[in-house]
Amino acid sequence: ALSDIDAQLQQAHEAKRDTVLSAPVAGTVKAVYAQVGQKVADVMQTYGSLMLLSLDGRMAVQVPASEGLTMGGETIVDILSQSTPKEGVSYLLQPMTRASHLRRFLIRHGFTVAEERLAKDDGRVYPILRAVRSTENEIWNEVDYICGKAHLFPEPDALTREYLQKIHRAFTRRKAGRVTAKLDTATEDAVLSTLNKLL
Repeated sequence: ALSDIDAQLQQAHEAKRDTVLSAPVAGTVKAVYAQVGQKVADVMQTYGSLMLLSLDGRMAVQVPASEGLTMGGETIVDILSQSTPKEGVSYLLQPMTRASHLRRFLIRHGFTVAEERLAKDDGRVYPILRAVRSTENEIWNEVDYICGKAHLFPEPDALTREYLQKIHRAFTRRKAGRVTAKLDTATEDAVLSTLNKLL
């Protein structure tokens, strides 16, 4: 029985040598961060991606979500804080949590959110942002940071509606907690008022 397990392990090890990772997009590889023998999680923690691609002349970091490997808005902010962003470079960012934290950082640190889309994976809706360096000072309010550009759509599609409903539920709970604690609810009221108009 033990020899069977050893044989299976050896077969799996040999099959691993032929494993090919395909990028989900086409482009020119500008940098490869992952090296033979490195753990994917270690590379992702250090660089935030496995490689850097140029897409139609714009740079983009792909951070694929995989089981056990997620990156929240705060982690992306930490990575961006330690880098020197370049003009004309687009960053594709997909925060798995705390998207408002990431949006706030981007706007306050010389970026603009040029585009924002939503994607659904495993029953959860996530924002995907394309951020670029900007010399213009954009003015965003708390609702913009929390809801993103999704709340600006005149008629939200089903995915946008699902995303905004999730925010609505969270802020309804948050407001109830602040009311119980006798704290100010101005932010919660503003967010819920905007969402009530859309939903």
